[in-house]
Amino acid sequence: MDPSASLELMDSSSSMASSYREDGSGTPSFGQEGHQHQYQHQYQHQQQLCLQQLELEQDDEEDTLTRQQSMEQATQEMRMRLEESAKRELALQTAQAQMRSVVSKVVDKANSVDLVTMMDCTGSMTPYMREAKRTLTHIIDELKDSNPNMRFRVGFVGYRDFEGGSKRLAIWPLTDDIASVTDFIARQKAFGGGGDGPEDVAGALKAVGDMQWQALTKAVIHVGDAPPHGLQYHDNTCPGHGDDYPGGDPNGLRIEQLMQGFRALGLDYCFVRITKHTGKMIEVMRAAYDDPATLRQVQVEHLGGDIAAFKRIVVRSVSKSISNSVKRMSQPTPVRRRSSIMGPNSGWLASIAEDKPSQPRKLRVDKSPPNWDALNGTEEDACRYTYHVVLDSKGTWKAPEITETKQDSRVQLQKAPFAEGAMRYAFYMKEHFLDLKRVAKLPIESHRGGEKLRKDVLADMETQAVSKALAKVFNEALLKKGIKRMIDFIDVSVYELPSRGESERWVAVEPFVEGRYEKYTNNNGWVSNETGSQLAQAFSHWSWEHTGGELMVVDIQGVNNIYTDPQIHSKDMTRYGHGNLGEEGMGKFFASHTCNEVCVRLGLDHPNPTAAERMMRTFKSAVASEWSCRRLANCAAPYSMYVRRQPSRCTLQQGRDVYCATCEKRMAQEVTKARCAKCGNQFTFSSFWYRCKGVKEPTTHTRCRAK
Repeated sequence: MDPSASLELMDSSSSMASSYREDGSGTPSFGQEGHQHQYQHQYQHQQQLCLQQLELEQDDEEDTLTRQQSMEQATQEMRMRLEESAKRELALQTAQAQMRSVVSKVVDKANSVDLVTMMDCTGSMTPYMREAKRTLTHIIDELKDSNPNMRFRVGFVGYRDFEGGSKRLAIWPLTDDIASVTDFIARQKAFGGGGDGPEDVAGALKAVGDMQWQALTKAVIHVGDAPPHGLQYHDNTCPGHGDDYPGGDPNGLRIEQLMQGFRALGLDYCFVRITKHTGKMIEVMRAAYDDPATLRQVQVEHLGGDIAAFKRIVVRSVSKSISNSVKRMSQPTPVRRRSSIMGPNSGWLASIAEDKPSQPRKLRVDKSPPNWDALNGTEEDACRYTYHVVLDSKGTWKAPEITETKQDSRVQLQKAPFAEGAMRYAFYMKEHFLDLKRVAKLPIESHRGGEKLRKDVLADMETQAVSKALAKVFNEALLKKGIKRMIDFIDVSVYELPSRGESERWVAVEPFVEGRYEKYTNNNGWVSNETGSQLAQAFSHWSWEHTGGELMVVDIQGVNNIYTDPQIHSKDMTRYGHGNLGEEGMGKFFASHTCNEVCVRLGLDHPNPTAAERMMRTFKSAVASEWSCRRLANCAAPYSMYVRRQPSRCTLQQGRDVYCATCEKRMAQEVTKARCAKCGNQFTFSSFWYRCKGVKEPTTHTRCRAK
């Protein structure tokens, strides 16, 4: 009804009431007061109906306006979601195109070998130089027969002594033109060496390091019969007239530093020994270069006068380097900080000079089971730090929002470690504030203390927190696709021990998880071929796609589907510690990853699906061994899904972590009552859960926090 019509109706009703109420003298026209009341009542009723009609019409207009506004808002939100989805899709397509190129480069690098022959070119080495020239082409042909998918580049560094002047070093850069290298060696004349005994070995080593190394497999074959200058490298008994530079190389080069540089560059070094005079030099080289954790050890081959054995020695040495390159891809976690991850090697020697020498602490490992009620360490004060990722923040995975909490505590560490890894010792630790069993990890190298150690452990904790947050989202994606398998990462904390020295002040601490640890992926690109690794590999793949190519969680190991010690590769190279290899690390994963059933069901796209096939053809003769270890006890950690599979799955589906029966019981028993700071109502919460997680206790009710 039109509002004006309603007003007219009201006016006519009012007029009728007036005519019925009064005559010209103001006396009621019907002579009875009851009739007057009747007509007044009718008038008021009519008036009320009109007002109600007006209110209904106004409400309809307001509802229509509200509906229009709601529709406009919903349309706007839909448009924004579509735009955001289109942006994510475009960003992912861009990331896939970039990653396709990165993976191709990684595979090309893996399909190549760089080989440099470093040879003493003084008078006594004439027959060996002749043999090198004669056999080089045959050496490469034989290596190609064994490795048909490999591309080979060869270089040469010849050296004499300082009296050689401009001919002291003879260098031919790495090239795939093998004939040019052979011709260059043929043009070299063996001369010099008639003065003092040592030669310019240090200068030659530096020239080798300065080569433009590119391949995954980088091999150096050093052939020589004399030591370098410096009495620390020989006993002054080699032929000649002593050592003209007994203090060492006149240019300040040190063999120890050069060999450390070789290890950092990822060069496999083989010394072909001819005489006994190089024995002391070999010892010094081994002390500076050898690192079994990264499969870097000085390889010594005894040639002596058997010149014909030269070809066999070189082929065997290079073949071993290729094999070691494959094995390094399947190494466990901690190797990442000592593996070769360097790019262009300009300035390589300067960077090594700035590093402190390795100072490993030698501790006796005690593998006997712990007595948790009587650990032999001293109880001490500690401060516990924890990280938590804010999932509902407006931040992106490019820079996840992380909150830090801090708690005072008391801990007790067993004096002797129960395990030794490639980078860290593991100690039994009792957390007295929480009354829980833990494992604390300290670096083997004692010089990594102070601020460096603090940054290392905090970066590891950040990696674990972000991985755990991504796992929660991954579980949701699995459920939507009907995949009834869940994953989780254990909680990791960092403890500061103020009473200890700088090398032990900061320790990474995690719960024990009982069971067999399986290595599913690592940060160097290797992926396991075990059936149980499908979920872990799919998670690595998914983490890259879900974050739009910003980061990838790799290096996954754990008990069944409960993971620990991950590494994150991120475009932001300032985060996630020294193991963050950036896009190159992501490319290494995809280069050896073949999408499995989980990847397919999640709709994941491999940026370069032929890469894994090419990689497998390259390494068909090398099979990586599965890595595993054992740990003891457990508590306050996500429990093995193998033990409580169905309850764990249901719990994870609800977005909750899974705990052992003891911790579940404590969470139910150790509760606290509080008054909500917003609504004033009383509520309860598990104080044990908040202490265990290192999260501040709540001050508001769950309902109030949700508003």
